[in-house]
This record gives sequence, structure tokens and C-alpha cells, in this order.
Amino acid sequence: MFNVVYDILYIILSYTQNYFGEAIIYLIMTLPIDIYSTFAWRKNKTKSSNVIKFNKLSKKEWIMFWLGTFCLTIVFYFLLRALNTSELLISTISFVTSAMAGYFLIRRSNFYSLAYSLNDFILIMLWTMSLIKFGTSYLPMVINFCCSFIIDMYGFINLQRELKLQTSQSISASL
Repeated sequence: MFNVVYDILYIILSYTQNYFGEAIIYLIMTLPIDIYSTFAWRKNKTKSSNVIKFNKLSKKEWIMFWLGTFCLTIVFYFLLRALNTSELLISTISFVTSAMAGYFLIRRSNFYSLAYSLNDFILIMLWTMSLIKFGTSYLPMVINFCCSFIIDMYGFINLQRELKLQTSQSISASL
């Protein structure tokens, strides 16, 4: 639920900076996903530990994912352009990487933290531009996303280990 509070504060800050893409991402996508995934992940823990059971995406789902990502990128680019969004290209990429992470999070895929890491990197660039243009008041945002990048990469590495463990336990249970 801490993420919900963070989401609301980030919406306000992004809106005041004319990063409408960020405000929209957090309002219509990240906030609802954070609320949904809190309950979905709690419901899908392994019986032997307190770890989430991960889904493996099929080839068909990967194809649909990339096709949807491409279409979403085009639509959102023109929407953000119509809203006169600052840093249009970076804001568009931020939206797409957030959508990717949100999809993986809902599907309980171990790739969610990798997608969030990519999004963190994009947001480091976005807020660094504000830091350069408007001064040190935006330094906490840059530091925040640098920390998030490290945490998300650490999470991805640990999720890879957990996925291997779950896969090996599944194979030995089926024998």
C-alpha cells in the first residue's frame, strides 16, 4: 500500500512539471496495477515458502505482447503530442516501459522487475533533464530512480534464482 501513496504523490509532481505522460501512466495504469497486484500476489504464494508462483508466458502471448506494445507506443505518442507533453520521446518510452512492467506484474512474470529497471533508467534521464533545466530541487527524483534501478535489478537477479528453484522443484515433483 506504500506504493499507492507514492503513486499519488508522483502524479501530482509529474503534473506540475507538465510530464503528462507520467501523470497519466500513474493515474490510469500504475495505481490500479499496484492495488490489483497486492491482492493477486498474496493469493498466489507457493505452499512451501512465502514466495510467489511465477507464470511462464507462451510464445503466442509474447507475440501478442510485442504487437500490443508497438500499437500502444504509436497511440500514446500521438496522445502525448496532443497534450503538448514535455520531453515527448522520453515520456512515450517511459509509458511503454511502464506498460510492459505492469503487464508482467499482473501476469506474475519474473520479467516485471527487468521492465521496471528499464523504466527506472528512462526516468533517471527524464528527471535529470528537469534537474539541469530547473535546478537542484529535482535531485531527489533522480536519486529516487537511481535507487529504484538498483533495487529492481537486484530483484530481477533474485527472481531469476527463484524461478530456477521453482522449475527444478516442479520437475522433481513430477518425477
